[in-house]
Amino acid sequence: MSAIWLAGSLAAVLLWCFSDFGRLGFAFAQAMVGCRPIVLVWSIVPALAIVGGLRAVMTGHVWQAASCSVVPILGLLIYYHGGFVGETLRFQINKAAYQRVVSDADAGKCSAKDRARWHVDIDAIDCEAPIAIIFVWGGFGPFWHGIVYDAADEMARSAPARSGTWKQRPVGGMLSCTDARRSLGGHYYLAGGVYHSGPGDCR
Repeated sequence: MSAIWLAGSLAAVLLWCFSDFGRLGFAFAQAMVGCRPIVLVWSIVPALAIVGGLRAVMTGHVWQAASCSVVPILGLLIYYHGGFVGETLRFQINKAAYQRVVSDADAGKCSAKDRARWHVDIDAIDCEAPIAIIFVWGGFGPFWHGIVYDAADEMARSAPARSGTWKQRPVGGMLSCTDARRSLGGHYYLAGGVYHSGPGDCR
């Protein structure tokens, strides 16, 4: 049972990070029953493992208790860090392709012919220095999520603190209401939200 639970948990994390179907499925479930029931059902196996571990301790079976503790520990790691690990893995898998795009843009190779051989999904790109690129992973309706390459590192600041010059550029304007979720190093940022598409302040 524990092995099935672990395999299902890891599959859910990967589906969430690599597929919009996973995000849509979770959003649908959340809309139907809320997040708390999902977490409660998912935590049944770790809870049973804790009970089994306590019984093993009381009967003096130390190794059995230690083995039972593995499941709740993995549960905590998946709950608090599963998304981080999955998204970092997805970024690392695609990083070489992103670097090719950045290298071409840095060399001024941003023609339609150049873009045709990139084979990555891009929502917007500023090919003039400092380079800024939105590598989109997916989204639904007006919402998006993915990676931003920002040579100026304005994404490291909160949205209101970024320079006016950066916000006036195509990518900067689109991201003027979006904060980075975290830095991935090398001018790459994990981000998502809603693109700012017109004049006026962010809500």
